[in-house]
Amino acid sequence: MRLLDRYVLRELVVPFAIGISVGVMLLVGTLLFQYASEFLNRGISLFVIAKLVLAFIPKFWVIAMPMAMAFAASLATNRLARDSEITPMRMAGAPFRRIAAPIMVVGVVGAGISYLMAEKVAPWASHRGGQAVRQIWMQQVAPTAQPNVFLHAENYTFY
Repeated sequence: MRLLDRYVLRELVVPFAIGISVGVMLLVGTLLFQYASEFLNRGISLFVIAKLVLAFIPKFWVIAMPMAMAFAASLATNRLARDSEITPMRMAGAPFRRIAAPIMVVGVVGAGISYLMAEKVAPWASHRGGQAVRQIWMQQVAPTAQPNVFLHAENYTFY
């Protein structure tokens, strides 16, 4: 691997890691917000919540990967251009397509990994996530007894 390739790839690593982390965290936050009332009303344990989140992470990774790769490629290219590093590379005889080749290769490899995760890992994990959601829904909600309040449960009324 040439020095130029290693240098451009090094520029991709941090923005990609940040992009994938932010994307997955946003989607996990959306999931937790969606089920927050159920977690609180049913008194769901942190273990079940963690199991639900871990089951959905591969699916979220597949969703966030293209966004993270686009973010990384854009940021790396912009940083190279902003710091005027592309000009010396071009003056040394490297065409722009040679400078952009590592970015393209990482994009193609990332697309392949994303495809494999979407086809192999995410369905299995989504099945496990569905089991965790069913476990949450099957837990009975214990009504809180309050003075001077009528509770209705399955054809019965309690005061």
